[in-house]
Amino acid sequence: MTVQQKSSFLYFPLKTEYTAIWIVAIIGLILSWAGLWVIKQQLDTNKRLDFEWVAHNRTRALKHGIERNLEAVTTVRDFCLASEGVEQVEFQLFARSLLARYHGIQALMWIPHVPHLAHQPIQKMTKSVSQQSQITVQTAEGDNKGTTP
Repeated sequence: MTVQQKSSFLYFPLKTEYTAIWIVAIIGLILSWAGLWVIKQQLDTNKRLDFEWVAHNRTRALKHGIERNLEAVTTVRDFCLASEGVEQVEFQLFARSLLARYHGIQALMWIPHVPHLAHQPIQKMTKSVSQQSQITVQTAEGDNKGTTP
């Protein structure tokens, strides 16, 4: 075989008797890598699905807890709207039962609506109970400012 004939044919540096073995080995490696890649993709998919399932359950539980506690707050609103006027003692009795049932709510506070003309008598009454009490007035801009007795 001359040099010219060697260059015209596909030249394989190994002996032709081992060519089939090398082809099978290379195909085996390619198939192994492809199999590993498929398994890795399946594991990643399973991890993602597990995470989504857990996240969905946690989100649903959180949403349920918020809605349940919001239901308690709307119950207080309905109580105040249904009553002619709610006094502090009545509110405390109602709030105590809600706080016992709804453990996610830590406190409910009674804050009466005081007409402007009634500020002075209310301030005198609250000052006798607590020296730190103060009536705040909401301005037209939405700011709260404290009034002095």
